[in-house]
Amino acid sequence: YTYNHNLSLTQKNDNSNYFISIGYTEVGGYFVNEDYNRWNARINIDNSVTDWLDVGIQTFMTSTDLSGYQMDLNLRYDNWYAPAYDANGKLVDSPVGSGNNSYYFMQADDLNKRIYFFGNPYAEIKFPFLKGLSFKTNFNINYRTTSQYSFQSWANGFLGLGSKDETRQTSWTNDNILSYKRTFNKNHKVDVTMLYGVEKRAHTATTAAASNFPSHELGYNRLQSGDASLQKAVSNAWEEASLYSMGRLFYSYRNKYMITGTIRRDGFTGFSEKNKFGIFPSMALGWVISEEPFFKNNLNWFDYLKIRATYGANGNRTIGRYQTLATVDGGYNYVNGGVPIYTQSISGLASPNLKWETTTGTNIGIDFSFIKQRLNGSIEYYNNNTFDLLYNVDIPSISRYSTFPTNLGKIHNHGVEISLNSVNIEKKNFTWNSGVIFSLNRNELKELLGKDTNGDGIEDDLVSEQLFIGEPL
Repeated sequence: YTYNHNLSLTQKNDNSNYFISIGYTEVGGYFVNEDYNRWNARINIDNSVTDWLDVGIQTFMTSTDLSGYQMDLNLRYDNWYAPAYDANGKLVDSPVGSGNNSYYFMQADDLNKRIYFFGNPYAEIKFPFLKGLSFKTNFNINYRTTSQYSFQSWANGFLGLGSKDETRQTSWTNDNILSYKRTFNKNHKVDVTMLYGVEKRAHTATTAAASNFPSHELGYNRLQSGDASLQKAVSNAWEEASLYSMGRLFYSYRNKYMITGTIRRDGFTGFSEKNKFGIFPSMALGWVISEEPFFKNNLNWFDYLKIRATYGANGNRTIGRYQTLATVDGGYNYVNGGVPIYTQSISGLASPNLKWETTTGTNIGIDFSFIKQRLNGSIEYYNNNTFDLLYNVDIPSISRYSTFPTNLGKIHNHGVEISLNSVNIEKKNFTWNSGVIFSLNRNELKELLGKDTNGDGIEDDLVSEQLFIGEPL
């Protein structure tokens, strides 16, 4: 079964509007402890303070309770010859032929609750002293917590096993956008956009566990009462951040001739000091031929025809947040006279020269529509080269390390993408549309590590990775 309860309140006028809601959902499953419930609330407010200033906020919160030991589906049958309860109504520890009593699992002390919060306040200024100039700033924040507590009284020969796991993750983004949009003399359209943003993510988690309890009454709320030699605590944390800025200029003349220039600068804390930032420019041109007089006079069955071309670069940062640094692991690995000794060792090699993976490419396309827009589609050809691929290369394990992160090689990609859409029948009560998509991609590995160890004048393949120059991936 599913129960949903929702209550909402909304109002709107010329200067402001708001929406407030609260809801409760309860779901029952087919199996024991499959049920869960969730509370959710939302507040959205938009307000025009003046004719040049708008402010607002969108918020959302959920609280979900998934408590209840997740039962093994193999336990869904009871054996008639092995009753769960004895004559006094007490649970039998181990019914004959059944192992541990599945009713112990069903009644286990298990808590699993999650809270999620999202907030997005914003402000937008339309500068009154210059028409078309505006500035918008918004701040997004996501906050998540997970609490998982468990106590299993039947574990370790009914001596008990308990644990508490707390996780918290926060991520936020701040975007600041300055834009200028204006049309001059009805023919010249200008759109300038400047962006500066910051992003940060952080995570922390702690787990405590213990075994063999003299008393089970307080369960996971008194883990320190477990056997001192069987108690453990584990904690971890990480954080990462990025900066990004962008400038873009778009200009069109009579909606026929268009040019767009963009340059991005992106930075990521996962790279070393000298390689944190990458710069990625691009340029795009467009020509709407169907707006030309010579085209309208001779090919008026075309509704729209545009040719466009783009050349530019973009970046990829898919590395671990600490992958450029050497990593160290530690633990109690030796015993000296019965006393454990804590040791540390390097578990991963540093790779300080890692840098942004970059793809540069050309894209040429045609967009078209004709027969009163009954048929439309596009044809595109692309030709790309990817440099400095981020890759974990296998290295001889005799060095104690099995992989090493590095930038390598060059991959060439080219292909064609064609899409065609049609409106075959369009009636008041019946519509029939069709769509066809065709794509073809060819890639070739052009370069690798630039090494020629056998002196034959040809760059070596990377056989351990099954990477061969001149061959597709």
